[in-house]
Amino acid sequence: MKKLTLVLLVLLIWLSSACQPQSAPEAEDAFCQSLADFNQTLQPLTEINASSDREQIKTDLETAQQAWLDVQEAGQEMREANLSNLELAVTNLGKTIQAALGVASLEDSLAGIQKALGDVQTALAELQKVNCSTP
Repeated sequence: MKKLTLVLLVLLIWLSSACQPQSAPEAEDAFCQSLADFNQTLQPLTEINASSDREQIKTDLETAQQAWLDVQEAGQEMREANLSNLELAVTNLGKTIQAALGVASLEDSLAGIQKALGDVQTALAELQKVNCSTP
């Protein structure tokens, strides 16, 4: 019985320490790192061309969307972070790429994809400028 009580006490202490909110600098670091990671996932999407493999495009889009979820999660700790412009741009990018995958030729959709990516990159850069201190 004493072992069970000790285990429960240790578990309770561990859980309470794990649930502590991050400090402001830690939250900023985590948020800014998530933005940088998200930016990295956009790179393969910037290389889409008329002969790109559609399955690879889908995979690259899914990777970027997962990184976007990480940004949203990290952004919950940042009261000042306004994700609405980036969220709109990311949503539009996903829709644009999905629509492009549904047509016979990617070539006709390249300008729309590039514009949508540019919108994401602009919103991302603005968010980083406002929320992430530079070394």
